[in-house]
Amino acid sequence: MDYALSNVDINKLVKEVDKKGANIENTDDIKKNTPIEKIFKNRGHTILFHDWKEGDEIGHWVAMLRNPKNEVMLFDSLATPINELNPDLKQFFKNNGIKELIINRKQYQNEDNSTCGRYAVLIVALSKLGLDFRQIIDFMDKLKGNDGTFDEGVLNITEAK
Repeated sequence: MDYALSNVDINKLVKEVDKKGANIENTDDIKKNTPIEKIFKNRGHTILFHDWKEGDEIGHWVAMLRNPKNEVMLFDSLATPINELNPDLKQFFKNNGIKELIINRKQYQNEDNSTCGRYAVLIVALSKLGLDFRQIIDFMDKLKGNDGTFDEGVLNITEAK
């Protein structure tokens, strides 16, 4: 079922793969000089909430992963340009010594639905299951539902039981 996930829903789903639950931050709270551990909290993941600040849209969920090599993957199911999420993000990563920043440029989510939270949860879950950044993208590229969309694929795999 396609419905927007709240932070409570996201936390519940992430707890299935990480007993600590979701690490959720607001994109507006990331400034150029924010220490990276304030955002990641030694967890290896953060699910960012982006407030569109326009129109009737409430917000958008984005997954951010960090590995021990000090590389970061920013996965946005809508492939929103990084500066639209937060104009300070690129400098934030640079100031925190991130060696490589991987950003998906492919749009997976149809703009007419509310699956972004499910994509973010799935990205975190795949990371917690041991997949590296490239394996996660390969998995996502193959995740299609019977109707041929990524959205149906992510809905099927994240359906609440």
